[in-house]
Amino acid sequence: MPDFLRICVNCMERRDRDSVSVCNHCGYDEGNYSDHPLLLKPRTILKDQYLLGRVLGQGGFGITYIGLDINLDKKVAIKEFLPTSLASRELSNYTVLPFKGSQEENFREGLRLFIDEARKVTKFANNVNIVHVINFFEANNTGYIVMDYIDGDTLANLIKKRGGRLPVDESLRLMLPILGALKEVHALALYHRDISPQNIYVTSTGTPILIDFGAARYVSAEQSHSLDVVLKAGYAPMEQYQARGKIGPWTDIYACGATLYLMITGLMPPPAPDRFYVDELKQASSIEGIDISPDLSNAILQALAVRIEDRFRGIDEFIAAIERNPQGEYVEMLEKHLAHKRITLDKRISLDQLMANNKVDKETAITLENDLRAKLNIDKIHWETEYKENYIQLSKSHPGGIPDERIKQLDDTYVSAGRVTHRLVLKDASKKTSKPEFKSQEVAQNKPHEASAASPAPSHTQSPSRKGIYAAVVLIVILLAGGLFFMMSPGNKATTQTTKSSTVSTAPTQSRYGYINVWSRPTAEVFIDGTPVGQTPLSRLKVRAGKVNVKLVNKTYNINAHYEEDVVPE
Repeated sequence: MPDFLRICVNCMERRDRDSVSVCNHCGYDEGNYSDHPLLLKPRTILKDQYLLGRVLGQGGFGITYIGLDINLDKKVAIKEFLPTSLASRELSNYTVLPFKGSQEENFREGLRLFIDEARKVTKFANNVNIVHVINFFEANNTGYIVMDYIDGDTLANLIKKRGGRLPVDESLRLMLPILGALKEVHALALYHRDISPQNIYVTSTGTPILIDFGAARYVSAEQSHSLDVVLKAGYAPMEQYQARGKIGPWTDIYACGATLYLMITGLMPPPAPDRFYVDELKQASSIEGIDISPDLSNAILQALAVRIEDRFRGIDEFIAAIERNPQGEYVEMLEKHLAHKRITLDKRISLDQLMANNKVDKETAITLENDLRAKLNIDKIHWETEYKENYIQLSKSHPGGIPDERIKQLDDTYVSAGRVTHRLVLKDASKKTSKPEFKSQEVAQNKPHEASAASPAPSHTQSPSRKGIYAAVVLIVILLAGGLFFMMSPGNKATTQTTKSSTVSTAPTQSRYGYINVWSRPTAEVFIDGTPVGQTPLSRLKVRAGKVNVKLVNKTYNINAHYEEDVVPE
């Protein structure tokens, strides 16, 4: 026994001398220790094997001490069952005395469950993320659980030392192993029911360990909660506030969601009862300075749902939602689309939406795509080529002119993403012309049959007689200063079909009017010969025949464009 006087009650190491109160190992001054009636005195020996030191923690269900296994000379942690609402301690011999009446019955039932829970936790001895239970026994009219001592600190203290919150990657690195451990625990219908940053230890090597199963219960769905006398506000779900709330995996999922939310945002979720009528819990992704994907933010929010029905039903679901791999999903979707060698506009839009929703930046997306193309032996991506191909395909699908919404999708997908710019001009697809990309209206009017078949953006209009006479003229005006391109296609129904002549006759006719189509991105006010006629897009706009002056104005983008149009009379 005298040798035990040299054991430091703080670190359980042997001091150099018996008479010195300050430990030469940890610097703890035992002279500052103060007794408390509920606490067992330091150097108390339990079961002739375990020497108690100072208190590591105290909660509503019990007290945890640092200890020393005398036989093995090994540090341990020892948890004593002492629910302060049901029992107290006899000062003379440290015996725990339950209160009379119903409290005594509840104490006995709680003690039984405490020992039964310890027995079950021993089955997880091989799981490094669950505290290892070495032994359990009854003494002093109560129960004790002996566990491995963890050389580290609580997650709560770690968060505090790091400024109140942790990066998302580190938070997931610490929480995912805990969720994996809970999956094994839940398989035995054992629920922790007291998960919080205070009950997660992080070892000096960075391993997270779930501790303090003293509040856990082996319960059926309808079991009374009379022993649940202590709850941690912010971490306890609504069912733990109810006398017969339905306990299950979703109960621990809520607490894990609250813990993860605190780790990432630095904010404690409001208590569950406060959220029942007016939920003021902020979405993590909406908090300034939090770099978190919408998917992960939504997963945490679902774990924290007030109603059980809205939460994940099991740990597997929660883990799957957290471990979503947006880049992997992007590549998987991309591989499916690349089976056709060319990605259509609709498929490209869906890929861009996946990028945006999961914060996959453009450079990463291009790298992923080119890596996959190399794997599939497909040429590297060429955005300009794909843009033109999709424009041509859209033109063929909409002979009356591409709808404004589809042009917007084309712009948003290729231009807003920064892949190509509005300076991109769709090249003439005709094999018979060697003219420059920027063609005048007169050149574009040559050989209407050939232009109709070859133009990348044909605009077909039928004559009233519907005799199969077609004409297609495409004019693309690029306004570099405003970052705007306009697409206009005159719908000249009465154009004379010519197979031998290289020009279209412009001889005067009796008709004084013709029709033009005016399209632009973004939209603009249209003036014909100085008279306002509406806003683009304008299909089959009736104007006087001959040369007319077209003016396009968009004050928002500081655009004021002019051009002349030769209108063929109808």
